[in-house]
Amino acid sequence: NISNPTLIHQESRQVGVLDTDPNGIVNKINNGFTTYILNDTVPLPVGDFFVGWYQSQTFKLNVGHDKNLDNKSRTYYKTSGVWDTLAVPGTLMVRAVVGKPLIKSQIGIEEYWTDGSITLYPNPANDMIYYNVDENIDLSSIRIIDISGKLIYQNNTITTHQIDISGFAQGLYFMQFVSDESPQPLTKKFIITR
Repeated sequence: NISNPTLIHQESRQVGVLDTDPNGIVNKINNGFTTYILNDTVPLPVGDFFVGWYQSQTFKLNVGHDKNLDNKSRTYYKTSGVWDTLAVPGTLMVRAVVGKPLIKSQIGIEEYWTDGSITLYPNPANDMIYYNVDENIDLSSIRIIDISGKLIYQNNTITTHQIDISGFAQGLYFMQFVSDESPQPLTKKFIITR
């Protein structure tokens, strides 16, 4: 019921996809469309469902608009407590992909990384973190991103397989391994405890 929809699932994401977002995949081959992969499987009830976003700020959110197909009567928004339809003819280019889990090759991205491409240890870590790289992988840089998405470390001249993390605060981090051979980095999570 559009007048009183029931929330089934939500996830918080930063607007726009950055290289640091491990769950947002920008398909450079397919006009820059972005696929957001949900963290968990979401069972849907029988019947219609709606997909969209909520924003708490007034900045503009870029979204594709197809003028060839008019679905303005099926596109809803709410700014003052009441759901309304768009006045502009066309279709917002947002779609849910349901069914079996997606693999990157289904959205036009070839897999460069495998499960064994890189191992990261120890995890949790304390002062040093180490990584092993498969001999077929050609790394161009390594980045570490904190939980807020801030880049806190980058190394473009890789000479060792260890990183001194003694100056980082305790918490969850993402380490990204970048290769010129892949459109997407490989992201590994690790925790610092002391």
